[in-house]
Amino acid sequence: MKKTLPKTAGELTNGGVYRQQVKCGKPNCRCRVPGESHVAFYFIARSGGRQYKRYLRQSDVDAMSRLVQTSRELRSTRRQIVLENKTKLQQFSEFLRNIDAD
Repeated sequence: MKKTLPKTAGELTNGGVYRQQVKCGKPNCRCRVPGESHVAFYFIARSGGRQYKRYLRQSDVDAMSRLVQTSRELRSTRRQIVLENKTKLQQFSEFLRNIDAD
């Protein structure tokens, strides 16, 4: 998987945007107080059996979420087209068998 975040829905093959409670460790951050943490957003995906996690800046969360949603819709549409084409191919093969039988 690339070290950069995907720029288009076509580049995404899986993954999503996830919210996590984190402790950043910065000296002046509130998460230094025991029991405190803050929210961070990550793009998490799997590739080659490994999980990859990339931090998302707050300004990029909405755009990345839309990109992930668009990618999911594209994959769903592709699956539907493949299924329809398989059905049509089966029907055409059956049609050809019936012609040969006559």
